[in-house]
Amino acid sequence: MSALAPQSPNIGISISESPDMRFLGFTDGHLKDAMAGFAIHLLSSGATLAYGGDLRGQGFTRLIFDLVLRYRPGQEAVANYLAWPVHATMKTKDIHELDDALQGFARLILVTLDGNPMSCKEHRTVLPNAVDNGKWCVGLTAMRELMCAQTEARIVLGGKLEDYKGAMPGIAEETLLAIRAKQPVFLVGGFGGCARAIAETLGLADRWAGSRDAWQGRELFEECTEADLNNGLTMEENHQLASTPHVDQAITLVMKGLSRCRENMPVRGHDYKRTGKQSVHIKWRSSDETLFGGKNVHEAFVGFDSAWTGKSPGGIVYATFEQDHLLALPDPKLVGFDEAAQIIKRLEEECQYVLVAIDQPTLVPNESGMRPVEKVAASLIGQLRGGVQPANREKSDMFGPNAPIWRFLEQI
Repeated sequence: MSALAPQSPNIGISISESPDMRFLGFTDGHLKDAMAGFAIHLLSSGATLAYGGDLRGQGFTRLIFDLVLRYRPGQEAVANYLAWPVHATMKTKDIHELDDALQGFARLILVTLDGNPMSCKEHRTVLPNAVDNGKWCVGLTAMRELMCAQTEARIVLGGKLEDYKGAMPGIAEETLLAIRAKQPVFLVGGFGGCARAIAETLGLADRWAGSRDAWQGRELFEECTEADLNNGLTMEENHQLASTPHVDQAITLVMKGLSRCRENMPVRGHDYKRTGKQSVHIKWRSSDETLFGGKNVHEAFVGFDSAWTGKSPGGIVYATFEQDHLLALPDPKLVGFDEAAQIIKRLEEECQYVLVAIDQPTLVPNESGMRPVEKVAASLIGQLRGGVQPANREKSDMFGPNAPIWRFLEQI
């Protein structure tokens, strides 16, 4: 296996299906889009993702593999933790199959009942009836404590409040451990579920038709306040994060908070032991370290309409800010892919944080036809007598192997 980047920050990802998703108009596709959005920004900034549970269960394996291959080729940029009650009931053959499935982009970390890592070679099969409810509680908590010890921040979205194993809902326990460790915690409440329930308990989101009060562990969050999230966001921004249904807005807020926290955020060593870890200063991608040490936060927000093929120029516009004050808003400009990339790279040199929105699909795994999101959009837009441009690999000038969009993404 290749080694993880030695000094990259570990960001815990608590993203799972919420019982409120259907009611709120979300599908499993939206959940994958949310995971993809956060993963793209975190991976491209140099972070390592930490996830507790089988990535295959949420359908994230192939998605994360493709993203790591594109943004962090040759690195194991994901740490995938499995609790003892999970891997103890799996056959050794299945453990090795899972490890093989993660090869090249993630490291599988099996956790013992006492919270220490074990290798796949050390794995021993335990009969399913040997894992009672007490061991589920102990094993899941031990895994989450180890994961918390190896992460520097946590992003929380969705999650069950019922029909779970363990001492409390999994996302609730992961969030509580991060709060107690004084790590930055980001509550993305737009998908409902446990993340929304925690946000409501902290007074960050209004009650709604799906609000629930009777869930295990809620009383522990009643002792916390918004300040305990320690995430660099203002109270108004945390309220927005807890309520927005828009993933792009949530990602912008999370990355803004992380950029504000990064000066004081430690980075753990990757020995995966519970003791003896050395903390070092965070090292995010930057070409100007002096920006990170100062009091001002420089940000740039870029919109690029690429025109898709490169045969005709597209358009770019951007705005720069310092502590939420507008610094510059140049007129829109006609550009091709290469010139757009040059503008963005210049902004990366001048600003601490750059968010780029591009009007062109960047995840196109299908060889033909429409992607699932386009089918949903087409059914709605069709009612207004409109149409949707399908994205697929057959359109070689737009999404083929030599399409300019892939060169552009590599350049930035």
